[in-house]
Amino acid sequence: MILIDDFLDKESIEQLDDWDLWLSLNRKFSWYDKSEPTNLWESFIEYAANRLDIFDKYAGFEYWGNAMEVNTLQHGNNLRWHIDKDETTEDLCADCSVIFYGYPNECWGGMLEFELEPTLSEVERFSPRYNRIIYNKETDRKHRVTPTWIGKRASFVFSGWFEKPPIFKDSNVVNENNIDGTYYGSA
Repeated sequence: MILIDDFLDKESIEQLDDWDLWLSLNRKFSWYDKSEPTNLWESFIEYAANRLDIFDKYAGFEYWGNAMEVNTLQHGNNLRWHIDKDETTEDLCADCSVIFYGYPNECWGGMLEFELEPTLSEVERFSPRYNRIIYNKETDRKHRVTPTWIGKRASFVFSGWFEKPPIFKDSNVVNENNIDGTYYGSA
């Protein structure tokens, strides 16, 4: 696992300070085939993957985002234990995953946790720190997001694939509602 703080320079990170930009990523998965970028997110993938020295290793990248705003301490939002995989099957993991916190998160909770052993009683924990990127090549390792109790939290995630995953066989953008998978993980 590689963690880099202050990943983007000031001018670049300020381009991402628009909450609506982050909300536009919710509820869909997109495929970037490494051709000329068609949007800000694909440009970011190209830059980040080259900086991490992984761009040339993969056929392409799946990407999505998670943005939430919680206004009460009574209801925490979280993402249950899961692995990064093709959402149409249980046994096809991504070949790497990258998580980026490019919005100035102001929240209580919302920690990213990775399992250290199968009972999940020991974890490696990361806060959603602004301008932090985390590269993980152990994609079969379970991870989750702890409850976010109040505030805004956003992350951008992309996964490298040696071959285009089946979820994108018909389209390069798939709405979460059209997937018969288990994106939200197991209990």
